[in-house]
Amino acid sequence: MCISKYINNLVAILKKKNINIIENTNVTSIKKNNNGYDIYIDNKKVYKANIVIMATNYPILNKSKLYFTKIFKNKSYGVAFKTNKKIDGEYINIDKDTRSLRHYADNNNYYGIMIGESHRSGDVKDFNKCFNLLKKDIHSFDNNSIITHEWSASDSSSIDYLPFIGSYSIFNPNLYIITGFNKWGLALSHEAALVISRKINKINNSYNEIFSPKRFAHLLAPLPTFKMIYKSIYGIFISKIIIPKHLLEAIKSDSGLIIKYKKKTYLVYKDNNDNYTFLKPYCTHTYCSLIWNDKEKTWDCRCHGSRFNKYGVVITNPAIHDLKKVNIKLI
Repeated sequence: MCISKYINNLVAILKKKNINIIENTNVTSIKKNNNGYDIYIDNKKVYKANIVIMATNYPILNKSKLYFTKIFKNKSYGVAFKTNKKIDGEYINIDKDTRSLRHYADNNNYYGIMIGESHRSGDVKDFNKCFNLLKKDIHSFDNNSIITHEWSASDSSSIDYLPFIGSYSIFNPNLYIITGFNKWGLALSHEAALVISRKINKINNSYNEIFSPKRFAHLLAPLPTFKMIYKSIYGIFISKIIIPKHLLEAIKSDSGLIIKYKKKTYLVYKDNNDNYTFLKPYCTHTYCSLIWNDKEKTWDCRCHGSRFNKYGVVITNPAIHDLKKVNIKLI
């Protein structure tokens, strides 16, 4: 695919300039020191840097600038299918039920990709239905198509739908943030690179103010701000009060439920051998409640889009810590 070629060329440029690329690592903390910043990897190894650019799906730092009150995640679904019909280009409609369609070739096979059914991450949905609606449209396009892959992804958006590109806060002038592309990352990433590189090199840029993280995004978008506040209040407080009184026996194999057990609330996953995993019932990011996604077998945060696997291991930020396991002796 063209994106892979694009990324591979970027990697080649970095290697040519002897710039190290570190993969399969989790940044868990960034702390300011006298000469710059200490970057903690998995709470253990520390890298030092004078300048840090936090280009991430969702900021992992909470204390400064309160980005979690200005950014939300949208979850979208993707289905790949084998087809003999040629898709000459990339398309997106303007209807409320958005669909995008593109193609790629692999080993002389021709495939299409359809994306759609977007909604706020953490909303209670019939996830199977979301995939099935895409498949229905695919078969309307090509009744002989063969479904090959299904997946979902979460993209971050700011409440005024413009990305945050610039200094993280006035207290951290050499810590920069790039986030909130609202699903237009490939295009806006180039603009972000120009803005940040020019700021570091003290070159004027007319787009600094437009994308500035210092802008009053809440005032520019009162309705999305209200929705964000309501969603946080519901996720942090109300949803923790309204807990269905399920029993352990109600949990199906390879599935999970939020239950009250011995007067306490837990996230409980039951595997195919009838073994139970008990987890504390809140996200490690800002302690919001979670929902069980039975299609993808994950625990999803209601507020900010963090996701954990069925055993509580974090797989999507802004959370950086796993859910806490609880040892329960079953009666």
